[in-house]
Amino acid sequence: MIGIIGAMEEEVAELKKDMQIDETIEQAGMVFCKGSLGGKDVVIVRSGIGKVNAGICAQILVDRFGVDTLINTGIAGSLDAQIDIGDMVISTDALHHDMDATIFGDPAGQIPRMDTLSFPADEKLVKKAVAANEKANPDIHTFTGRVVSGDQFISDKDVKERISSLFHPMCVEMEGAGIAQAAYLNKVSYVIIRAISDKADNSATMDYPEFVKMAITHYVGLVKGLVERIGIEGSILTHKPTGKDKYVVETPMKDHNIAVKLVLDALMDAEHGVIKSTDEIAAVGHRVLHAGEKYIESCLVTEDVKKVVRECFDLGPLHNPANLIGIE
Repeated sequence: MIGIIGAMEEEVAELKKDMQIDETIEQAGMVFCKGSLGGKDVVIVRSGIGKVNAGICAQILVDRFGVDTLINTGIAGSLDAQIDIGDMVISTDALHHDMDATIFGDPAGQIPRMDTLSFPADEKLVKKAVAANEKANPDIHTFTGRVVSGDQFISDKDVKERISSLFHPMCVEMEGAGIAQAAYLNKVSYVIIRAISDKADNSATMDYPEFVKMAITHYVGLVKGLVERIGIEGSILTHKPTGKDKYVVETPMKDHNIAVKLVLDALMDAEHGVIKSTDEIAAVGHRVLHAGEKYIESCLVTEDVKKVVRECFDLGPLHNPANLIGIE
């Protein structure tokens, strides 16, 4: 079961529109929507702002719903100059920047008597989140790194510099570490996803309502892609040659070039193949999701055809770009 947590209602509203809600449960002032998204069992909930709300929310998801994967979406301020407004940060770990027990000899950020300074995110989830964002939002940059949280809205330049020098984070926000700590204590997986709302040096700004609308669009696509990838550790190639046994290969395929090479290797395999050389291939057929109203029957691929496929990206945002890559 996957738990998806957003601090504000607008951060989860769009995701709830895309899910099938089977049950709605209220607890601790939070409304938990249980159902399915992208073919996976999920619970989507607004936690409220702050680390305490976030931690309580994560614990309810684990205890009541049996969640074993936590995804936290939201907005954060950049603490790294290379990150632009609208870019996405995926957590590698998280910690509390406002935890200070240094008087007892602990380092800044260390919760006394805990066995870790920061809470590591699930490495597989991080990789899948990066891949999902690169596919869903190719127009923005994806960064991975530390996320720090505190019950403070950080806008002062000196405070930003202090946090940066102590913890070397990518961004700062107000919920993630609470969820990360709950995940760590309960031994469940987590990842934090943050759309960046401002530059580290305050050199650029954007109208906030405009930014929120853009950010939600970006991380809804990211989260939906990530949910689809959870539970899938590798890609599968299935070859069914006539008169021979089915041939199945399960292996990571990070791009279409690798996938096509595996297909060709299978076709020319000494035991399972059906051809001896690529010279025997006269043509390749491509199945494309959408070409509008112009191409409704099979046709020869030309530059005009590719142009139409590209123009229909908005009608098939997950499939048409991949279809075009396969063609080219």
